[in-house]
Amino acid sequence: MRYSILGPAKQTFGPSLRISVILMLLAFLLCGLAYAVARDVHDRTAWVVFEALTLFFCVYVACHLTSRAWLHETGISYRRIFGYGEVRWEEIEWIYYGAVELDVHGVLGLGKLES
Repeated sequence: MRYSILGPAKQTFGPSLRISVILMLLAFLLCGLAYAVARDVHDRTAWVVFEALTLFFCVYVACHLTSRAWLHETGISYRRIFGYGEVRWEEIEWIYYGAVELDVHGVLGLGKLES
């Protein structure tokens, strides 16, 4: 971040490599499936669905890969593919953090609530 009114960045956060790989694999799997169906069916609607799905995943992965966040002494700045913004610490009223306890009828337990 070169030109921030919040001052120099103390820490920088970018997209996670693990999540990026999962998104790309999911996109490849679903677009490949849509392509196989469109090729076998020979229908215009199937090709439109394939093209729309491919466009959606291309834009979604591009948005994910270009997102960045910077922590400053006086606030947070962020950049996405469609814009940029800054938030000063004085403008933030609440900060929530921690994990949420989720229990699915004793089958699946995910974390605890921390505050």
